[in-house]
Amino acid sequence: MKLNNILAGAVIAAALPLSSAIAQEYNWNFQAFMPAGSDAYTAFVDFTDRVEAMSDGRIKITPLPEDSVVSGREQLDAVASGILNGQFGSIGYNAGQDPAFGVLGNFVGGYDSPWQAQAFFDEGGGLELARELYSDYNVHFVAPVFWQGESIPSTIPITSVADFAGVKIRAPEGTVGRVFAEMGASVVGLPGSELFQALSTGLIEATDYLTLGQNAQVGLHESAKYAIYPGIHSNPTLEISVNADDWAELPDDLKAIVVGATRVLSVDVMQRTYLTDQAAAARLPTEEGVTLIDWSAEERRKLREISAGVMGEYATESDMAQRIYDSQVVFMRSIGLL
Repeated sequence: MKLNNILAGAVIAAALPLSSAIAQEYNWNFQAFMPAGSDAYTAFVDFTDRVEAMSDGRIKITPLPEDSVVSGREQLDAVASGILNGQFGSIGYNAGQDPAFGVLGNFVGGYDSPWQAQAFFDEGGGLELARELYSDYNVHFVAPVFWQGESIPSTIPITSVADFAGVKIRAPEGTVGRVFAEMGASVVGLPGSELFQALSTGLIEATDYLTLGQNAQVGLHESAKYAIYPGIHSNPTLEISVNADDWAELPDDLKAIVVGATRVLSVDVMQRTYLTDQAAAARLPTEEGVTLIDWSAEERRKLREISAGVMGEYATESDMAQRIYDSQVVFMRSIGLL
């Protein structure tokens, strides 16, 4: 009896280090589309730390800021091909691949708050549509991430729809760029890392980029002494997504950890950008000489009408874009936005 107990103990003791030795580790590189030092990037670094802690070190993600490996618009292709294992990206940046990304990533003028957009993914079918869309690109869409409505910093005052006529503005492809173009603006495509110089030299006069606080964190207020705030145009949908082959290799418990950590990331980013926006709105006018421009309800209504027309036309350009557009319209009607 004693011998059996000794043998059983020896088997257990031998098995424990063996199981630890064969537990697979996953070392991934993820690139973000925003600069280091911004609220969202800091939260992203916390996300990578959280995943490593929750997985007991089985998943290690190295965070990389914008343009470290590829530009933001190239991140999807880099993840699909395995150059990157994953990304903290912006869905709308992929609109050149399929208009569906534009409709899913930024229903311009559609939602009043990031919580409403989050609810579309959770309760309105958005998550399922996103995963179907990304699967065609060998990428697994993990979950959406949101921040507060974006501000538009500019070197000239823009107080109305009419003021956009002739303005040189940096904006991504897809719905956002088309809405600006519909208002008469000249849309320029530039990576985020070039915006400070572009504003300083006059290459552009305004930009769609980040929230008010995050724009200040990267110094855009030093060149752009005007900012539309509260935001008028954009509650973009961000994302954590992973190469589909890498995702398939993960056991279910690690997949659940990544999904859960992404949900926490979204809450972190929403809260941090809210607090930073509030602080920036108090500080920038008094300390930095920035004029904050709050559009009237009438001008916001004009923009919403323009956006609705652009979005409806844009959605006809692919079957998936139309499906996503229809799904969002149904959801918006269900919560009283339309």
